[in-house]
Formats: sequence, structure tokens, C-alpha cells
Amino acid sequence: MSVVDKIVAEWAFRCKKGYPDMNNPDDVKILKEIYSQFGIVTEEEKPQQQNNVSLEDLEKLINARKTELTQDQVNNLYKIISKTGQGYTKSLLTVLEQTKKLNHQQALIVASYADKYHFEDKVLDSINNTANTFASLGSEGNLSTKLQNITGIDSTYVNAIIGLTVGAGQKSVGKGEIAVISFLHDTSSPKKGDVQTGKEIVEFKGKDAILAVAKHISRGYTADKILVDMAKVLEIPEDEVENFKKGGGVWTDKLIRYTQDKSQIQKVLDKFYKGAVKIGNADTTSVDAVRQQIAKELAKDYIKTINEPIFFFNDNRDYKIFRTQEDIEGAIGKDVFVTKFSDLVPRLSFTKAPTPVTEK
Repeated sequence: MSVVDKIVAEWAFRCKKGYPDMNNPDDVKILKEIYSQFGIVTEEEKPQQQNNVSLEDLEKLINARKTELTQDQVNNLYKIISKTGQGYTKSLLTVLEQTKKLNHQQALIVASYADKYHFEDKVLDSINNTANTFASLGSEGNLSTKLQNITGIDSTYVNAIIGLTVGAGQKSVGKGEIAVISFLHDTSSPKKGDVQTGKEIVEFKGKDAILAVAKHISRGYTADKILVDMAKVLEIPEDEVENFKKGGGVWTDKLIRYTQDKSQIQKVLDKFYKGAVKIGNADTTSVDAVRQQIAKELAKDYIKTINEPIFFFNDNRDYKIFRTQEDIEGAIGKDVFVTKFSDLVPRLSFTKAPTPVTEK
């Protein structure tokens, strides 16, 4: 039996009717499958040889047909041309890695996302615009709105980049850092610290941030050990210590319930904070006032030690920049609030509204 006879016999066997019908798409499909099994390539499947086309030829063709192209065709052409075949624009990736100093994973995510939604040119334009500096953000505002106005990028995409916190392979980053680094002209990722702008390093702080110098706080304290040592400093008789420990709240609550005497309270603070915290003129009848005073003193000590501006950022993408001890001292209790204080370190959040401490 010849090859042709074998093909015809196999084709007829596989067809539902028992014989092939060239007008039936299913029968034609079966024939193509049999051809493939026999290694036969049809004329329509043979690759068509095409002469190389120059950029000038492409430009001429587009100009000649531009009145005939539909918007969908234009969109598809743009997508094809904008791709490198790797899912991102190489020029943007190069800038983010080499100039902005993002690690490869961070740069790749930004470049890929920008390429997918076609705003990579706006990112590059913003980076190259010398007016788009960190200083253009001002001292406070909404980061999403500011970056949207600066770059012209839709807020949906700006917010997505703001929310990135990737950092595998190198140091991790907090929310807002990658966006500020990727979109502005004079920012980059330093080897140590959060965001570099010129010769200055800016430290980013988010929700429940710690503003305290570690060496100025006694280490290794559990909740119970805090109370035990506090009882020793206050010279509470041993038979009264258990009663002292009882009651709701954290250690600051128990301290103020036991004494409002400033000299006694100062002794406790000296024990825990190694002289870095002074009770000053704080109202020692108020637990909140004492907590705020501790937070203020630690934050002032912190900003003096790091000698860097603090970019305080919240979940609504609002921010405020604090540069001096006076800035941060004046903000605590007004723009920045103690949100947690169960151990020796107060957690602070830029909330623009007081948030009560809820630890029990």
C-alpha cells in the first residue's frame, strides 16, 4: 500500500461518517493531523521567506496607512514595539539599577510594571527632569498626589509602586521608598539607610515606628522583669510587690498609680533609659503625658544621634518630614502619637489624630 493509500484509509477510518468530507472542518483537521504524523508539511505551513524591513520602510508604511489604522491596531503596534521580549524596557531597568542603585529584584519589578501599563517613558522623563527633586515634595503632603502631579502617572500605578516593599538579596525597604527613589531626579538607594538625596540620607518611618537609640535603652527586659526592677527602684516592700504588679495597663500605668512624685519617676526612667529621658515639666498625674514625655525624649535623642531627616509616612500616604529635635518634640501629641507602649520602647505613628494605647 502506498503512502497516499495509507493516508486515505486512515483518514476515512477516523472520520465520523466513515468517509472524508473536505467541507467539514473536523475532517480537514484530521487530515492535517495525519499529515503531521507522516511528516508531511503543506504549502500553507511552510515558513514564508521575507526580506528584512528597515525602520525607514516601517515608518513609510505607517505614514501611508495611518488614516486607515484602527485604534486597536495602533494599540497593538505600540505594545509590540515597546516590548524587548523580556517583559520590561531595558533602558528603564538600566537606570533603576545603575543610577538609582535599586537591587535587581526591585528594579525588575518597577520596570516590568511600568512596561506592562505603558508608563515607562513617564518614569524616565521624571527621572531626567532636574526640577523633580526630593525638595519638590516639600515638608508635608500626600505622597500619592505629589508623585502623580510630578510624573503625570495615573494614581493607581503610583500607589502600586508606593506600596512595594521588596528587598530580597539586599536590604529590605519600607513603603514609599522605592517610589521616591524611582520617580525623582536626585534620589537613590544608599548602601546604608533608606533614601539618599544628594549628600543627605533620609530615614523613612511608617506605622508603629521606633524612634530610639538602642544603646540608651536597657536590654533583655520582659514585662515581668520591668515591674520587678521598677519595684526595686521604688523600694517597694517585698510583701507589697505582688499587689503593685496587679491591675490593668502596662508598666507606665502601674508606675503612675503607685506614685506621681517626679523624683521617684525620674529614678525609674534613669534605670531603664540610662539618663536619656528626663521627666521635665510633664504632668505626672497623667499616664498619657508621661508616655508622651518618654517618647519625646527618646525621639529627640534619636534624631540627634542619626543626624538625618525623618520622613514619617502613614497608611493614607500622608507624610511629614522632621529635621530637628524641636520638630519631632513639637509633633508628638499633635501629628505623631504613641500607638503602642507595652515594653520600654514606645511605638509612634504619624496619624494626625490621637490613637489610644490599648495594651492590657
